Amino acid sequence: MTPVLPVHLRVGDIDEAAAFYALVLGMQGERTANEEHTFRFMDRTLVCFGPLSDGYYHVQVTSTPSELLVGDAAAVFNAVCKSGTDILMPLQWHPWGEYSFYAIDAWGNSMNIIQADTYTGEDIAPTLN
Repeated sequence: MTPVLPVHLRVGDIDEAAAFYALVLGMQGERTANEEHTFRFMDRTLVCFGPLSDGYYHVQVTSTPSELLVGDAAAVFNAVCKSGTDILMPLQWHPWGEYSFYAIDAWGNSMNIIQADTYTGEDIAPTLN
């Protein structure tokens, strides 16, 4: 089995990012350095790097969606919508069997938020351009 690499996100404000991803993931995570906040969930690790972090300049904002597995995609979708985050593709069942939606955070990071029990691991997501 291929190990799942951590998701690294470059953010403009570490406190805002910690609050946003706590809302999305339903957990507080932990401050692992002055400008780094880490969430460990399912089989993933998400690390947010703020502008004063050494890692900030090594992580690029990417339009390739980061996969975030959640227990209740509908609840997360509602929370993300209420937060004012841009939704790129609404919550839906995909032909490959996943129940997910696509969004973009305040710093331009694209996310594919997937109901964990529907995750197929298939890399056949639609292009979001």
